[in-house]
Amino acid sequence: MKDFPLTAALRPLQSAVRRYDAVQGAAWGTAVGLGIALALALVARQFPLWTRLTLLGRLSPLLMCPLGGALWAALRPQPVARRLKRMERATGLAERLSTAWELHTGQITASAALQKAQQDEALEKLQSVDGQKAFPLRLSKAAWLLNGALLLSVIAALALPNPQERILAERAALQAAAAATAEEITAQIEKVRNLESLSPAEREALIEKLETVRQTLLDPEASNEDQQGALLEAEEQFAAIQQAQATAAQQLQEALRTAGVDAPATERTQALTQALQEGDFAKAEAEARRLNADEALAPEEAQNLSAALRQMAEATEDVDATFSESLNTAAQHLETGETSAGLEALAESSQQQEAAAAAQEELGSLQAGLQSGREELAAARAAASQTSVPQISGQGGGAAQQHSEDAGSAAPYGPEAHERLQETGSEISLPRDLISGDTPAVGPGEETQARVPYREVYAIYAKDAEATLAREPLPPGLRSAIHAYFSNLAPEGGGATE
Repeated sequence: MKDFPLTAALRPLQSAVRRYDAVQGAAWGTAVGLGIALALALVARQFPLWTRLTLLGRLSPLLMCPLGGALWAALRPQPVARRLKRMERATGLAERLSTAWELHTGQITASAALQKAQQDEALEKLQSVDGQKAFPLRLSKAAWLLNGALLLSVIAALALPNPQERILAERAALQAAAAATAEEITAQIEKVRNLESLSPAEREALIEKLETVRQTLLDPEASNEDQQGALLEAEEQFAAIQQAQATAAQQLQEALRTAGVDAPATERTQALTQALQEGDFAKAEAEARRLNADEALAPEEAQNLSAALRQMAEATEDVDATFSESLNTAAQHLETGETSAGLEALAESSQQQEAAAAAQEELGSLQAGLQSGREELAAARAAASQTSVPQISGQGGGAAQQHSEDAGSAAPYGPEAHERLQETGSEISLPRDLISGDTPAVGPGEETQARVPYREVYAIYAKDAEATLAREPLPPGLRSAIHAYFSNLAPEGGGATE
């Protein structure tokens, strides 16, 4: 339109049109932004996707919608003829502008004089037009109603309590607890790598299991049950290795205790020999180093000690071949007159057994850490869900006592149960039909007179409990708690479940 004769006169009207379009575009852009915000807010109320603050952050870019709508409406390209016709409709110029444009572009042919007269008339009419009046800066009623309704709906969707907030809070709490437990698992992996008492296969298996647990804890898609299950599996694996090592240590001590040592011990070597037979390796190491620092052993003392070590090595050969070999090595040094080397070898072997015992304690500590992680996850879930652990009020004292059935906890009922049974001063008995399975031939609310002594009932229930323990994959700590419970309930002289 640069060479169009009416271009200069059209500028004020075109500016008014752009301002009007910008205002209308901002209104409809606002409606689009509010509509998107409402849709996201409703989605957030149906699914646990975002917290209110997170949602507000995601909605903040929508504040640019009014500006985007205004710029698009004001600057969008339009054909010249369409724009001129729009101005004509708003100003009442009755096709004067469009006719002038058609004459200018040659769409209509006319004489120069007639073309000049039409342009002059259009220019005269155009100069009398008020652009602000033709295109006022106000919104339509529809725009006001639509934006007002959407704004109120968005405010309500954001302000009203969102039921998904509780689920998101639970997830956040559980993820925080899982992340803290994952950090502890990372430290445990390093400790396992440094445990020399483990075989390479045991160390690799434990590290692989702990890595699996750590990945499960850090997986945002893993459920709380999956995380606790992974921790429980690792705990059971630690318990199995610890139990195997404890059994081996107990067998070694039993073999040393029952070893037929008939070689006479002198006054200087008696404490060392006795410490070895008792499995007190710390004392054995101290005695060996003391003898090595004191005056050298007499040949007879060395031979007698060597014979005792040979007998203990033979007794422990099938239990701990490595320890048996170390005893034979120490005995050989003593027999060849290398007293210092023999005592040093004996001290080192005792020290290794001490380290093995310390490693068992470390395994127990690691297992307890896994258990603690499970308990923390369970506590985080209970706290997030605002659930409380049920409490049982004792009839005797009336005080509420909380019974824990988590792995590794103390006996859930404690020794007081057995004491209360004994304080009754009489035999406890139960209806016989409960034991035999027979249906009593009595009416509702009536009690049968056939009774069974508690001493007989205990054996049946203890047997059922033992069968359940053999069937269910329970944690070691919980197994011991159940054992302790039935042991405390056992009648005097009635035995306990093993």
